[in-house]
Amino acid sequence: MIKFCVDNIPFYTDLFRKNNLKTVDIQTIDDLYKIPILTKSIIKSNKEQMVPIGKDITYIQSTTGGSTGTPMQFRMSYYDYQMGIALKYLGWKNGGYYPGDKIAVIGGTSIVPARSRKIIKQLREWILNIRLFSTVNLSEEVMQNIVRELQKFQPKFLRGYPSVLFELARFIESNYSEFTLPLQSIFTVGEQLQLHFREKIEFVFSCKIFDNYGLNDGGLSAYECEHHNGLHIDTERSVLRVVDQNGIDITERSGRIVATTLHNFAFPLINYDTNDLGVLASNRCNCRNQKPILKTILGRSTDLLLLNNIIIGSPAASISKICVKHNIEHYQIRQISKSKIIFQLVSKNNTQLFQSEITDYFTKLVGNIEIEFRHVKSIWNKIDGSKFKFIMNEMKR
Repeated sequence: MIKFCVDNIPFYTDLFRKNNLKTVDIQTIDDLYKIPILTKSIIKSNKEQMVPIGKDITYIQSTTGGSTGTPMQFRMSYYDYQMGIALKYLGWKNGGYYPGDKIAVIGGTSIVPARSRKIIKQLREWILNIRLFSTVNLSEEVMQNIVRELQKFQPKFLRGYPSVLFELARFIESNYSEFTLPLQSIFTVGEQLQLHFREKIEFVFSCKIFDNYGLNDGGLSAYECEHHNGLHIDTERSVLRVVDQNGIDITERSGRIVATTLHNFAFPLINYDTNDLGVLASNRCNCRNQKPILKTILGRSTDLLLLNNIIIGSPAASISKICVKHNIEHYQIRQISKSKIIFQLVSKNNTQLFQSEITDYFTKLVGNIEIEFRHVKSIWNKIDGSKFKFIMNEMKR
């Protein structure tokens, strides 16, 4: 891949020349740190120079979800695209899935594309026993319809955004005294799986969640196994590294997830900053799968708070534990000034102790700030099928 990039893609030819690098300098994964980190802004500015010259490679045009800003267009070679599908089915096998089993997919536009009129796509869904449910908006009427259709379809598996499945689980728990589906497993993807989300979804649907991580632009995928101690990283399609601010590989502490595609010759990305934050485990799982473990996915690098000039990186995991402790059903944090946040929460209980603990948590991290707690009936502000954000920083930094 490195040789192909330098020989055939103007951007990488120029990049290696400017940094006095030769293809022989990159012999192993450990050498990737020598290549500068590639960002979305760099890609957008050099899009025409990032495609191979004189190579006829069949590809699929795609676009990132745009959760960090303007969506980015990229190409996937057809071979790379097919490999991604194969690895997805292999990852779902951890939860007992076999192609052809009934599976209901519930979510926004990144996993439930706009309904195509092409007969071949509808035929594929029918053959594979896939039923798609769009949640561009999640009104009570939409949820009632989803529940009704799920009961008719009787899927063996569910797949969806954690936030969508959580809202659906809350709706079922509040409105149905009896609700059963022959579910074996649930596959979550696209968002950080919070502890209180997992507990509610597993309780209502009476089965285990197998969390997934996927990023087509970087060719990344990772899947939870039956031990639920992290996600096994697929190494066949891409190289996943977690690096510090200097681009050096790290384990057991949070850093940026960067990707290097191995088979996407239509639009190769080397040391691509995914804008995701995660923790790479230093050990391996006790199961038979000895692939590296993505211990934790902390969310997007944009999901940060900057309070009293102190950055708090992805506090959702710690806050989620406090929510579970005090039976808080749902929350969202909005930063509106340098020293003020609005903490929206959904709870049926007295929340004085919770508010006190949250205040103590932030005080220890950043000192005194203003926290406005708002009790709401529901936190569902999505109108375009985008992913749910626990942290909404409304400050322009």
